[in-house]
Amino acid sequence: MPSIILTWAAAILAVVIVNWTTWGRYQTPLLPDRFWAVGVFLLAPLLGMASVLAAMRLSAKMTDPQSANQFTGLVIVPTFMVGIGIFGKVMTISMTAVAIACVVVSVLALLLLRMNLKNFQREEILTKWK
Repeated sequence: MPSIILTWAAAILAVVIVNWTTWGRYQTPLLPDRFWAVGVFLLAPLLGMASVLAAMRLSAKMTDPQSANQFTGLVIVPTFMVGIGIFGKVMTISMTAVAIACVVVSVLALLLLRMNLKNFQREEILTKWK
């Protein structure tokens, strides 16, 4: 929860800075718009939840915390970056695309949560990890 609050605070600061620096040229605030608001307040927390759950899923296969951290970073960051690169432009044009993205990420997060709860073995992690 603290990371979400920090994300929202940084986003609000970004709105202030963007509007302050662009006011002289456009004479109107550029942000927040509806795409920005849904992206920051709904899609960003959903993506954060999905990435944490994916990291938990991948780290369950590792034998120590360092390799789990490194492996999940090597898998999750590029995957999300490719997804953002492919779908990012569409989500700035169509509100339907943003809504679909929110639904897809929500379903993905729920599936990951369900799989993680099903396969979580606390005792195995405590005895197996170094």
